[in-house]
Amino acid sequence: MRTYWVMMGICYTIAFYIFVVYLTPNAGMTYTFETLAWSYVNHKSALMEATIDVEKIVASTSIAIELVCYLCIFGLIVKKRLLTSKPLRTSHPEFRILLTSIVVFCYQCVMIIPFQYGSEFLPDSPWTTVLNSAVFAFFPTFQQLGLLLLNTELRKRFLKVFTFSTINGVIFHTGTGARSLQVTHMSF
Repeated sequence: MRTYWVMMGICYTIAFYIFVVYLTPNAGMTYTFETLAWSYVNHKSALMEATIDVEKIVASTSIAIELVCYLCIFGLIVKKRLLTSKPLRTSHPEFRILLTSIVVFCYQCVMIIPFQYGSEFLPDSPWTTVLNSAVFAFFPTFQQLGLLLLNTELRKRFLKVFTFSTINGVIFHTGTGARSLQVTHMSF
């Protein structure tokens, strides 16, 4: 429990620092259409240089800590499953939650690493910056779509809406809804 409070204190301290820095008039980020990328406002000031360094350290450290946590959780789940006499099944809820978390973690890595360190390993082209900006802009949408695709119950309901069956050349719409028994005659 003590570790939890220490980590929360560190997170709130860093978040408060970045929040206060971006409230000052000499700091901030703007999206420029000339370069099709995010750029820092007055990035030559000492305050912004320190903030950029802090953001890079926080980004890489948080990704590393999150990766270690996911590996530990995966190890504990596997260890728990190996200690039981029942066969290992992947349909358990903890595996689904872990898989969902790993998908979100991978998307965060795809979003954060190119933004913070992209100039060191990505080619310098307008398409790279547009792709990076699109990933950044559509993060909430892609994250929610990923979570919806991993939801088994929702995926089954969605497929049931668009399911058709054929009996003797007659197509039956077996989906749900007000028009669930539409019949279409097909002649070949």
